[in-house]
Amino acid sequence: MFLFIQEIYIHPIFIRACFRHALKKPVPQTIPSSGEEGAKVDCYAVKIQIDKYQSFWVERICGNILSGYIYDQRSEQRVPYEMHLSTLDTSTIEITKFKGYYDISFSSLIEFFIKDFSSYIHIKMSFLSVIDRTLQYAYNRKTLQAHKRIEVIKFLIQRHLYKREEFNIVDLMLGLHSLRLINHPDKNRIKGILKLYVESFIETGEILRLGGGRYKITGKAISTLEEYENVERKHSENKRLQEIIAMTTIILMLLAAGLIKFPVMLDFT
Repeated sequence: MFLFIQEIYIHPIFIRACFRHALKKPVPQTIPSSGEEGAKVDCYAVKIQIDKYQSFWVERICGNILSGYIYDQRSEQRVPYEMHLSTLDTSTIEITKFKGYYDISFSSLIEFFIKDFSSYIHIKMSFLSVIDRTLQYAYNRKTLQAHKRIEVIKFLIQRHLYKREEFNIVDLMLGLHSLRLINHPDKNRIKGILKLYVESFIETGEILRLGGGRYKITGKAISTLEEYENVERKHSENKRLQEIIAMTTIILMLLAAGLIKFPVMLDFT
């Protein structure tokens, strides 16, 4: 039985059938992840890994010829490319199905055939959809709290450390909250507050406006954060000192009133 499945697996007819099934609904350049458009998503992405940095993204199949482009992670360039099925290493194939807000990857053609040609994927995604709607309902019932100004600066500095320098308001919204914010009824209020924060940071020099709704954090943000932390530390130290002084004063007052007496350690009488 295993030999029979293995023979089907490597047979060109089987390979072509899998590719044609997936490429009937090729993945678009951008995939909406929210709203009505996101719910309508139904497509496949077909990738063949060439090496550590290069991957061949298949867009069409004509006979035994696969057509698409090679993407190089180092140069971030796309180069048109074709491959004959006879040169294909089936162990390098990865097919990803995008359905609604979900995606499922198949690491082999036999897995793709068994799961996608059956009702397995439909049942699994329906189950995930029920869970997601339940979690979103619970999230929407929460009252979203606006972040403090200094928390926004901390987030942007942390984000900058991962070399993602530019950002927009949506990046800020999702980074400070979560992807579920997109469907929260209070999202416009949060968006408005963050816009005001960004404008105030632009005026004080922590953020630079790049145009096209894009922004970039500046070095002044570090100084602002350090100043805030210094003020907070001094405030904590002063508060602790005041507590010590208040406690000492109370003890001295109780001693003076004779309400507290210490035992005599040495008696020289």
